[in-house]
Amino acid sequence: MEVYMCEPRVDARNEEDIRNKLLSLLRKNEGVLEIDMTNTEYISSAGYRALLIAAKSAIIYATKRTREQGRGMKVTNVSPDLYEQMEKIGMREILNAKGRPKE
Repeated sequence: MEVYMCEPRVDARNEEDIRNKLLSLLRKNEGVLEIDMTNTEYISSAGYRALLIAAKSAIIYATKRTREQGRGMKVTNVSPDLYEQMEKIGMREILNAKGRPKE
C-alpha cells in the first residue's frame, strides 16, 4: 500500500497539485492508497473536493480483488478538530477517515 503524507494545509492554493498526485498514486496502485494527515491542520472546501475526487477514483481504479479484500483509499491520523469537521459535513465515512487520539 502506498502512503501519501498530506500537506499541512489543503486549500485552493495547492488543491490541484494534491488531487493530481493522489489520482496518479491511485492509478499506479489499483485504487489502494493511505493518506496520512499527521501534519494536516486545515482543509478548505477546495481541499475536500480533491479528497472526494480521489475517493471516487479509488472505487473506479480498484480491481475486483482489492475491493473483495476491503482495501481502497483511507485517510489516517486525522486531528481531532478535522475529524469532527469531517463528521459534521458527512465526509468521514466517504473518506474512510480514522482519527488520532487526542493529545
